[in-house]
Parts: sequence; structure tokens; C-alpha cells
Amino acid sequence: MSIDDSMIKLFSENAKKLIEEFGNENAVARLLAYVFGHTKQMKSRSLLCGAEGYITYAINWKNKFQHVGYAWGFFKKLLKDEMKSKIRGLRCFSSLDDCIFDFPEENKEIFKEILHYIEIILT
Repeated sequence: MSIDDSMIKLFSENAKKLIEEFGNENAVARLLAYVFGHTKQMKSRSLLCGAEGYITYAINWKNKFQHVGYAWGFFKKLLKDEMKSKIRGLRCFSSLDDCIFDFPEENKEIFKEILHYIEIILT
């Protein structure tokens, strides 16, 4: 990286203050975050469609199934309609033993508990 020394001298005093206040690594990380415009916490995004506020989950079944209806049926048995209706983009892998879907980040704690229960059933 080629930067003229005269430019570095302009920022030296402020750099020292930042390092003093935040430490070396934290000061550099803060500057990079600011320069790239990431000053607020980033919201999660779906890996399936890029929708903001969604988390993408993948579930692996021990046995193969015939179609995506198997996964929907499983969720229908375990989830209340309110929770089931929040699932978006449910798809099965071509191996027919995995599925992937999006779920709102705002409900992730409740859903983690449900997934833990599903994991117990699937193993």
C-alpha cells in the first residue's frame, strides 16, 4: 500500500489517541468499519433469497424422503400454525435427506428450542 508520508503525519496524532483509547486492533477495526460504512449492527440476511431479518436453517434427516411434503408434514406436527407460517422457502436437497428454509431472526430463540427438540427426535 503506497501512502505518502506527509499524509500519514496528518493523522498520527489522532491515531495515537485512538490507540490509547481502544488499543491497536480495536482502533484499526473501528476505522475500517467507519470507512466501509458499517457503523450499526448488521441484520442477518437469508442465504436463500437475501431477505433482511431472516436466518437460513438446514435440517438433516437420518432417512431419505420422497418430496418436500414430508418436511412440511413434520413441521405441521411439531409447530403451531403461527410458527409454521413463518417458514419461508422450504426446499429439499437433491439427496432427499436434507431440507433448507428461512425463519425470522426475531423468533430465533423460540425456534432454537424447537430445533433442539427436532434434533432429539431425528437422532
